[in-house]
Amino acid sequence: MNTSTHSAQGFPCSPIRQLFTSIWAGISAALLVLLWLPAALANPVDLDIWYILEMSGSRAGYSQYQEVHQDNTITTNTSMYLLIKRGTLEIPISMQGSFIESPDGKPISMRSVQELGAAPVTTTVLFQDNQMIITTQQNEQTTTTTQTLPDEPWLTPAAARTTIAIALKQNQTTFKFSSIDPLSGIMPITQSFTILDQLTIKTLGKALPAYKVSSTNSLMPNITTIQFFSTDGTLIRSTVNLGGMTITTIAADKDLALSKLSPPEIMASTLVKPDKNIKNPRHTRQAQFLLSIQEGQFQLPPDTAVQRTQRVSPSSIMLTIDLDQPVEADASEDAAALLESSTMLNASDPAIKALADQALKNHAPDDIADRAEALRVFVNSYINEKSLSVGFASASQVAQTREGDCSEHACLLAAMLRADKIPARVVSGLIYVPRFGGKSNIFGYHMWAQALITIDGKPRWVDLDATLPKATPFDASHIALSTSTLNDGQVDNGLLQITPILGQLSISVQSIK
Repeated sequence: MNTSTHSAQGFPCSPIRQLFTSIWAGISAALLVLLWLPAALANPVDLDIWYILEMSGSRAGYSQYQEVHQDNTITTNTSMYLLIKRGTLEIPISMQGSFIESPDGKPISMRSVQELGAAPVTTTVLFQDNQMIITTQQNEQTTTTTQTLPDEPWLTPAAARTTIAIALKQNQTTFKFSSIDPLSGIMPITQSFTILDQLTIKTLGKALPAYKVSSTNSLMPNITTIQFFSTDGTLIRSTVNLGGMTITTIAADKDLALSKLSPPEIMASTLVKPDKNIKNPRHTRQAQFLLSIQEGQFQLPPDTAVQRTQRVSPSSIMLTIDLDQPVEADASEDAAALLESSTMLNASDPAIKALADQALKNHAPDDIADRAEALRVFVNSYINEKSLSVGFASASQVAQTREGDCSEHACLLAAMLRADKIPARVVSGLIYVPRFGGKSNIFGYHMWAQALITIDGKPRWVDLDATLPKATPFDASHIALSTSTLNDGQVDNGLLQITPILGQLSISVQSIK
């Protein structure tokens, strides 16, 4: 891979983390709703069910659901494996989760293992009294935090299914509840269900009477999953459209679920060709873009120091970027949250602290803006293998491997900023590049860092793109679509805003200077 080319023009990436989390959020409701029969209330049985995962017609992976009943516990195990392509590179991604609860629905513990980068991330949660003790481990790095249980009522997985069984037994056509799933994080997700029809569906060579159900969840409130369940409560099939990509879950036997995959290529479908080319994008200072999607409502992107957004219609946004007139940050920003060490941004990692010290050894301690820029330039040269082969690595991984795309640049920079006591977060959005992924003059999905810095007595979000060299630090072809602290328990919520527009975004260049 030509490192110098990427460094000179910016380095987009396909939104792996957003896509994977969205797929799981789209099918998790289906996997939770496996015991609709009233008999489940009295005679629970062990389950082991396999599913094929298709992405736009390609066999992309599989999922497994298990439920084990013992004398004093119910254990729910869920897993998902995907194999996708970025260009010619195949990227394997997997998640496994386990939840243990008592027969009366009290949480005992849960565990998840995510493999999105070079090393798996294992998170264990112990429920004690009114608290959650959260331990995260990656390589030799272990962090432990304690949080209060969420105030809102929520259900464990088996208790959620019992609630559904009762709702159906009472002939309720709409119902909802909040639950915690280990693969979706530690915060409750609200799921809403509507029974649409009773019909006959063909599956595994049989014609079965079934329920057709629509569901939504609070992670992606504007995206609807359509599910089909047999009358005994087994999920037969589910379909969700994530922007321009259709994800289908199909019940299958184990051998079929584990048979050879045909990974889909996801990079090309996320690149956006605007209506006009942009000359010298790395030197632009002002821009105005009209962003539109084909279906659904376009969630308003964030206003930043240099970006302002205005709704034109439910599906269109006018976005103005002016680097020469930055505005003050919201005074209510939680600086403490922006300094936390987390799994993705482990600012307390000695290796990250050492890198920050190395980058800042010749920079004055009181010139925060200069130190932030020095860290950006350092990360640009430190990551010497500009590679698309990494899914979404943590800052600690990147510190070891020195490899990755835009998301790895952003994570390492944000962690090093926090290590230097500079509040930081990441931004997911788009960048215009002359060439990328075999295409020319396109917008590609991108990630960069922001630092909260006091300038002339006022707090300001400063954009820092570590994929760009020292001579061209930032430009007006960066479109911010969402922000995220990447703190534990908050990793995915900010990123998911991008999901509904994937594959259906169009950009009209209104003006550029």
